[in-house]
Amino acid sequence: MARRTRIPRVILMVKAPRVGQVKKRLGREVGAVDAWRIYRLLLRQTIARLGRDRRWHLWIALSPDSARTRSFRLAGAIRPKGVLRQGQGDLGRRMGRTFLGGPAGPAVMVGGDIPDLGPQHIRRALRLLARHDAVLGPAGDGGYWLVGFRQPRRAVLDHKCFEGVRWSTSHTSADTARNLARLAVGYAPALDDLDNGADWRRWRRRRERRQPGSA
Repeated sequence: MARRTRIPRVILMVKAPRVGQVKKRLGREVGAVDAWRIYRLLLRQTIARLGRDRRWHLWIALSPDSARTRSFRLAGAIRPKGVLRQGQGDLGRRMGRTFLGGPAGPAVMVGGDIPDLGPQHIRRALRLLARHDAVLGPAGDGGYWLVGFRQPRRAVLDHKCFEGVRWSTSHTSADTARNLARLAVGYAPALDDLDNGADWRRWRRRRERRQPGSA
């Protein structure tokens, strides 16, 4: 009997869009309400872009656990395949818990604040994952915009991939790669998330240049 191919999961790790609780660094520059609006825009855009492709299932990993899933009905009729609760602990514990939740099989995780993220980036990451045990998508600040595993349980439990990682620093990607040293790791092209006012202005300029009729 032919072995059934598991459909990969794309896990969108996000906070519920609440004023004052999202994009706090950006909020210090543009105000909490505008930061909330920008976050909602990015979240809606990401769900719309990634939620229609049938080559993977889109899952939401939600924080806080008390948030209602209706917070994510922002992209028309698109609904995630499933919703996971991140639970408590630092980012590494929450990411590990999320990878272990849901069905078995290959999975990649991204955030909801990556303006240039599109389905082509996910497709490329999954192609890398077909040839490697793990995949990382580096960001310019030393972190990463994507992480994924062909066998998430092995990476999280056996290789302790998220333990001892210095989160939100220039060491984040290197620390994670060190934990995965015994696995074959593929690297996706770099992308950046949107954390502060400079990121927002830079992305707006890029978007304006891409608009039809722009100089």
